[in-house]
Amino acid sequence: VESVSGGSHWGGGMRTDSFAHARFGLLAARGGDWGGTRVVSRAWFDATTAPVAIAPWYAGMWWRPHADNPVLRKAPAAGFFALGSGGNLVWVHPARDLVLVARWVAFEQLDALVAQVEDAVTDA
Repeated sequence: VESVSGGSHWGGGMRTDSFAHARFGLLAARGGDWGGTRVVSRAWFDATTAPVAIAPWYAGMWWRPHADNPVLRKAPAAGFFALGSGGNLVWVHPARDLVLVARWVAFEQLDALVAQVEDAVTDA
């Protein structure tokens, strides 16, 4: 499949393995800091995770949990996520320093998956 620059299939996103997705999610969870080194500005991550006025379930680069979001409606509002075709998910919850990478999960099951992981972390 031909692709435009920067895209894996449709001209946007990242085509990489789960470990790289997790590292990117961890970089986002920590606001651009990697091991005590500022890699990306905090202001950039703050801007890309802030909900936009016309669609509170979307931010500058990430999706947000919201009752009107067709994918994650019940996840903690403090988190955000990237979503790819085929049910590929990078869930980031900065307050918990938590990143979940899931592959090939049906969209209608993603809410339950995130809830199970969040519950497991809360119970730990």
